[in-house]
Amino acid sequence: MHAGVTWDLLVHDIDIALRLFDEETPKTVNSATGRHSCQGRTGEDTVEAELEFSGARIAALPASRVSSRPTRRLTISEQNRTIVADLLHPSVTVYARPNQVSEQIECSEYPEPLAAQWDRFTDIIEEKFNARAETGSILPSHATVAAILDSALKPLQNCGPLSS
Repeated sequence: MHAGVTWDLLVHDIDIALRLFDEETPKTVNSATGRHSCQGRTGEDTVEAELEFSGARIAALPASRVSSRPTRRLTISEQNRTIVADLLHPSVTVYARPNQVSEQIECSEYPEPLAAQWDRFTDIIEEKFNARAETGSILPSHATVAAILDSALKPLQNCGPLSS
């Protein structure tokens, strides 16, 4: 069985969101998934997830493995601004309300997130980092993936707090 796009790609973006918000788990998870009929493929092909954190902060995370235009984007909505991080072509755009660009930051000196995670993995294999501590650090993003997949199975009005 092959993993769906949530486990395959989105888990990495969730990890970034959780670290940005410095929280173990979101307060609320809402999501929807889609499956396209492809011979031999299992799991969801698209996912749209919305994670609500304390302080009325929301992270919107889409992922698709069937789109003709690859994107990896994390959108963070706060009370007075929206932050859009392009994770495929590293840059951050900050929008002041209402939808006015207040800051554009190019992040070309930073590695693409999946490449950085691969480097971290090889460092763990080479025992440069504590593998047990690293395993503990990824558990919140894995719990969030499980909540996203559970949420996608429920009608929107039944989505609620993430249980730890």
